[in-house]
Amino acid sequence: MSVQPGLSYYDGRLMSRPRFRLVRNLMLSVLWLPLSAQTPGSRPADTSGASSQQQSVKPDAPQSEMVIRTEVRRVIEDVVVTDAQGTPVRDLKRDDFTLKEDRKQQQVLSFDYHDGSKPDYTPPKLPSLPPNTYVDLPSAPEQGPLYVILYDMVNMELEDQARARLALLDLIDSKPPGARFAVFINTDKTRLLQGFTQDKELLHAALTYSGPGPHMPKLFLNGVNFGKGNEGATLSLFNQLAAYLQNIPGHKNLIWISDSFPLNLFVDPDSPITDQEIKETITSMTRAQVAVYPVDGRGIVLWDRTDPTGMGAGAAATQSSGAATGTGTPGISQSTGGGTHSVAGPVNGLSGTASDYRGEDMIAEDTGGRAFYSNNHLKEILDQAVETGSSFYTLTYSPPRHEEAGKQHTVEITLNRAGYRLSYRRFYYDVEPAEETRERMKEAKQGPPQPGTLEFYRAEAKLHDSLYETVAHGAPMQHDLIFSTHVRTDGKPKLATVQQMAQIQDEPAFFRTRRRNKPRPAAAPIPLQKFLIDYRVLDPELKRNAEQTGKEPTLEFAAAAYDADGRMVNGSLDTATAAAPKPGQKQAAFFMVEQEIDLPLSAMWLRVAVRDTLTDRTGAVEIKLPLQPEPAQEASAH
Repeated sequence: MSVQPGLSYYDGRLMSRPRFRLVRNLMLSVLWLPLSAQTPGSRPADTSGASSQQQSVKPDAPQSEMVIRTEVRRVIEDVVVTDAQGTPVRDLKRDDFTLKEDRKQQQVLSFDYHDGSKPDYTPPKLPSLPPNTYVDLPSAPEQGPLYVILYDMVNMELEDQARARLALLDLIDSKPPGARFAVFINTDKTRLLQGFTQDKELLHAALTYSGPGPHMPKLFLNGVNFGKGNEGATLSLFNQLAAYLQNIPGHKNLIWISDSFPLNLFVDPDSPITDQEIKETITSMTRAQVAVYPVDGRGIVLWDRTDPTGMGAGAAATQSSGAATGTGTPGISQSTGGGTHSVAGPVNGLSGTASDYRGEDMIAEDTGGRAFYSNNHLKEILDQAVETGSSFYTLTYSPPRHEEAGKQHTVEITLNRAGYRLSYRRFYYDVEPAEETRERMKEAKQGPPQPGTLEFYRAEAKLHDSLYETVAHGAPMQHDLIFSTHVRTDGKPKLATVQQMAQIQDEPAFFRTRRRNKPRPAAAPIPLQKFLIDYRVLDPELKRNAEQTGKEPTLEFAAAAYDADGRMVNGSLDTATAAAPKPGQKQAAFFMVEQEIDLPLSAMWLRVAVRDTLTDRTGAVEIKLPLQPEPAQEASAH
């Protein structure tokens, strides 16, 4: 299997570093102190030199509360329902749907409708903020779902690249208000150009930037050298995309702009791709709630040089979809056996363009999306792709226990009304993703990590901590818990110590290839810049929960920095709790904490997040580096 490089940023890990400065809000007399017992494997912070006015630190003690985790098996189906004109149908109820798995009817446990014409979240109006001060609130209402643009220059002919680029820029300029887009580009590597944002200026800048680091070239000439038409390379690409996206909750519409779509999700005994590789990719895409919308950038193909019948592209398109309307339709493109055939070769006796179109339909249908092709107005069909998947129903059910692992299970959803079109994921595999398989095999070989070790904390953070997904580079802003932060540098860059280099060298951006059973050579010291992150947690729910439950609010603070290629270069995760108010004293309305982190000069993004451990509510915001210049007197006041 050909593996395409890139997309290494999603495997970043948080470091547990208790270099945690504590400050006191004198107005409200509330102090945040470290509670290392809440965080397995962390060490107590250094509180030496604390003011005598500060309340005493609670001693470390074993957890007295029992934490019980249980596994809940659910299958999530996102269903797009449109009428004959392609307009979303918005008035359906739970009882209108019938859901079957392997031909056996299932009980729908939850039912929701996501109306893409209305905002999902409307923020309060914010005042203008000082330089380098951020709040985890959007500047305008947000609207779902999440859109992922995959601009695949590897599989695109040169004459189509410029046209597709202009159409993509036009799409960003005219996108629906509040719609959040992330942009990936597939060239010599697959890179994230811009994380999820509704800001048109940021998206436009990402598509036109031509400096160092990830950027979109005007033309990409070396597609053949980097997996053009290679099913294995494309499967690897989607496996990595899904691994990143499954850390981000919610439904995603992946708009795949290309000339060819060599994605084979159908088990082929003649293919070098193994059955297990296909199943793991499909499982990752299912967990990530990704629906694929192939957009063919070729326009109307007038001559099909690969068609040996001599019928031409027009006849081929007619065979595939009934008419060259620019939108894939059901009918002949119904999937056989629940799997998707490769578009690289003939499908059911068709060849050339007809096979391409039918393959695009199958990729879309089996993932819950829709294909768009045979239309010279590329901007028009991109708009259709965005509009088609904007509104959807979410149904969940508990699947029956399967005796045979790894088996394909078909899903059938029907309506008690006629004349509507349904798009949803048609099947899934009851297998665990490749990453979990590797972790399980490693644990079986070496034994589970011991409590109190850094490896144990990493495993806990990754598997059970919502902060792991929240600090992923490019993830959407989170605002379940509201906070503001002011970020500033402290002094000038200094060469890292041996201990700092050992820590930073463990991050993904500094991995070194080394021989087995040989120690990793120490890296030469690099300059590090110290950053101070001042948090002010403003959430009124903290005060309300503390007064109602009698429990002190405990928060986790995470900071993760990334370089231009989206690789984590350093991270910090710390836990703190508010001291209980004295008798007759009310809990304060907000709290202040200061955290520090040392970053290489290559850091270009800093993502900070706060989580309430009692309710799991989280807030997160991403900051572009370098910071803005600040007046000297303002900087010294913080």
